[in-house]
Order: sequence, then structure tokens, then C-alpha cells
Amino acid sequence: MKQIAAVSLVAASAAFAAPAMATTSSHFSIGFVAQALEYEEEGVLSESRLQGLEVRFFDRRGYWNGALDLRVMGGTGDIDGNNRSGAPDFADEDTSEFLYEIEYRLGHHATSWAAPFAGIGYRRWQHDIEGADGYDRRVEYIYSPVGVQFDGTFGGRGFWSLYAAYNFLWDGRIKSGFDDANPGFGNASNSLSGGGGFDVSLMLSFELETGATVGVRHFIRYWDIDSSSTHGGTGNVEPEHEITSTGAYLFFTF
Repeated sequence: MKQIAAVSLVAASAAFAAPAMATTSSHFSIGFVAQALEYEEEGVLSESRLQGLEVRFFDRRGYWNGALDLRVMGGTGDIDGNNRSGAPDFADEDTSEFLYEIEYRLGHHATSWAAPFAGIGYRRWQHDIEGADGYDRRVEYIYSPVGVQFDGTFGGRGFWSLYAAYNFLWDGRIKSGFDDANPGFGNASNSLSGGGGFDVSLMLSFELETGATVGVRHFIRYWDIDSSSTHGGTGNVEPEHEITSTGAYLFFTF
């Protein structure tokens, strides 16, 4: 059902009658990004706040474009719930977070204001649980975003953009350092191969007299990932989990 919705989203862009114009342009954006992240699985809830830097590069040649995004963020949070290392359950333990995301998309300007795209991305979330029973976790996804971006103008110098994508998970891994909390229990490295998520954002920007552009992009990113393989050393299985991120990106474009 999710795959059908994603394909329908891309196909919808072809329904617009106005043809695109072949143009050449490129720009570079850099700015501050902040988000609230919620991780949830059965018996576990973790909430954190992250801030950092986001860099974007866009290059259009004729009817095609390439877009490269890089995000690096760090922050803190807390976690409650089960501890699969064999130690007692977490009780509002602190966490430290590091998030790294890189994504490349290739788009085609099917109409004057709609461009379907597909690409490849990598996401790494370092989720370190502190306290006597805490341990380090690393969650990695390799995925493909498939969707469409709509662009338009307003007020002479204003620009808007609506981005919607479904992210197909190709592969992933969760590495848990259980030995940190319970020596002798063993560390685990579990493979992920099922699930995905969506990414929706709305951008508003304004061109300055200098030719630079300032703007803000509000976003929601959601992941729903299936349970993992069993790790032979510990017998541990990472259960199905969901990650929801909401935030904003304040940027300058040159």
C-alpha cells in the first residue's frame, strides 16, 4: 500500500499540462537545522532534541537536475523502557545523540512547476544511552527517496516549494554495545531489510537585493522499520520501531 501511494505521488506530477522550460541554473544553500526526534518500539520511548548544520547543492541542466543534501546534528534526550542487555529497565536515563544524513536525488522537470525524482541516501543515528545500565547504539539505513517537488513564486521575490517523498529501505543495521551495560552478555549487530518512511517539507524563501536568498523549510520525517534478523551471538532481535522527526531549516542560498 505504501509503495502504491509513492508511485501515485510521482505519477501525479505528469498530469499537469504546462510543459517545463529547459534552463541551466545552480545554487548552494547553508544554514541551521533543529529537530525534535522521537524513537518508539514496544516498551521503549526515547525523545531527543538535535541541532546542527545542513548544506544543500542544486544543479539544473535542461530538464534534469541533481540535488545533494548533507545534514550533521548533535543533541541530547532521555529514554524510558526495556533494556535488552539483561540489565534493569531504563528509568528516564539521559542520552546523547549524533545524526548524519547524506542524500542525492535526480529529478526531471516534467512540467513548469513539478519535478518527480528518485535517489539514494544514507542515514546514521548514534544513540548513546548513559547511566550505569546504558550502552551505545548505532542505527544505519540505506534507502531510496522517490517523490515529487512542486515549486512556485509569490509577491515578486518570494518562492515556495513543497517536497514529498517515500523512502524505500534497501538495507540497514543496528549495532548495540550490550557489553557496556552487562559485561559478558555480548554485543549485537542486527540487519534490517524491511520498512520505509516518508519525508514532507514546505519551504518559503525571499530574494534579497544582493541576489542571495533567505528562507525557512519546515519538515516532517517518519520511519517505520520492521523487526531485525536474529543476532547469532546474543539471540537478540531488534523489534519493529518508529522514528518521527519534526523541525525547521533556516538557510541562506547563494
